[in-house]
Amino acid sequence: MSQVTNYTIPGSPLNMMQLAASLNAMFAASVSANRGASAPANPFEGMLWWDTSADPVETLKRYTVVAGWVNLADVDISTGTVSFYRAGVALGTMAVEAATDYIKNTLMTTQGDIIYASAANTPARLGKGTTGYFLKQGAAAPEWAAVPSPPSDGSAATPSLRTLGTGAAQACAGNDARLSNTRTPTDGSVTSAKVSSTIKDAAATTASMRTLGVGANQACAGNDARLNDDRTPAAASVSQSKLKTSQGTVTVSGGNVVILPGGEYGFMPTIQCTGFPQTLRFVGSSSSYVLALKADIDGENSGSFSIKQRYVTSSGEVNWLFVLRDKKTKKILASWQAPDHPCMGNGGDPVLVPHPFPKYDSKIQEIICVNLSTNELAEIENTAKSKNCQNLLETIHKYYVIDDRSIRSWPTVAVTVGLPENHDWQHPERIKPIKKQIFQPVDVLCRGLRKL
Repeated sequence: MSQVTNYTIPGSPLNMMQLAASLNAMFAASVSANRGASAPANPFEGMLWWDTSADPVETLKRYTVVAGWVNLADVDISTGTVSFYRAGVALGTMAVEAATDYIKNTLMTTQGDIIYASAANTPARLGKGTTGYFLKQGAAAPEWAAVPSPPSDGSAATPSLRTLGTGAAQACAGNDARLSNTRTPTDGSVTSAKVSSTIKDAAATTASMRTLGVGANQACAGNDARLNDDRTPAAASVSQSKLKTSQGTVTVSGGNVVILPGGEYGFMPTIQCTGFPQTLRFVGSSSSYVLALKADIDGENSGSFSIKQRYVTSSGEVNWLFVLRDKKTKKILASWQAPDHPCMGNGGDPVLVPHPFPKYDSKIQEIICVNLSTNELAEIENTAKSKNCQNLLETIHKYYVIDDRSIRSWPTVAVTVGLPENHDWQHPERIKPIKKQIFQPVDVLCRGLRKL
């Protein structure tokens, strides 16, 4: 251990022997870096100390006023192993590392050289490559290689870089004279004088150049007046076969009034009389313009009329069936069936024409509406065909009865109540009908049918 209490010469008078002893002690402490198992007394900034307290490992320390003693390195005096510290943390030993554990700087001889592993734990040098070459992985080691030229001018069906020129696999330059519209046409170019008459205004079934006009083999000009949808139809050009029509049927007994289906859009009705002769006459309504018929009683004789009315329509959303009957006896006094509501063609207002019986007496009569489903309507139509009935009402009267136990819902879809003014009868597909949602009148009951 070589340490001194401090590095100052005592102030009292010393003889030469005392001075020499004091100096020699300080020199020995300095040379040994204050070697000892305990820290030197009175340390100062920058003082070194070899700490031997962990023999055989000795630690070189440096004193700082801020951090105290800081470890710099360890030396194992039994093996000579040296370990360094950084920020107080050991970095490992150096004495055990062989020269082969480090890459020599002499391995690289030229600017641009690259070090790579030629085998496990075996560094090797890849010399600087040729300018413009790129580094690629070879079979075992990296190597320099020239950049390959990209493929160009491949076949027409192959995407490719292309040079400009006139070859079949080259691209044409944007300013190539062959692309000019103003170049002189070559012989054989198409002019009106050179077009063969066989390909001008040829037969309708032959592809051909055509002039514009009114001929059978000419083309019609885009602004030809004959193409205008608003032109006036030719006289007598609209036949009944071109109209979309529907048919409604009504029955009425003596003293009752019924509105005809289709109203003003109807043709002349056809009438069949059953029972004793009666008088059928047109009557009016105070609430709306309607087409209505009344069956007059001929004395005490009874009978009824069956009336079929065909009319123009563009609807058919609901197949309506109305029945007027006696409240007590449930006898049917009149009935009405059509694919349009009674107000359609009869003023178009379902409030004024809520049903087809304008003169019914609510005290002794009642009105039934049967909202037929698609399946029920199909069944009735099949029955009509199998039983040779002339219409749906005849089928219903003969083979069905009102089922008062079957409570039905009133139709809720919007239905056609009229056609717009100035409609094009020649093109019924262009007619946009006027539609309304009709609400159930308070005096109309909804019931079902029951087959006999």
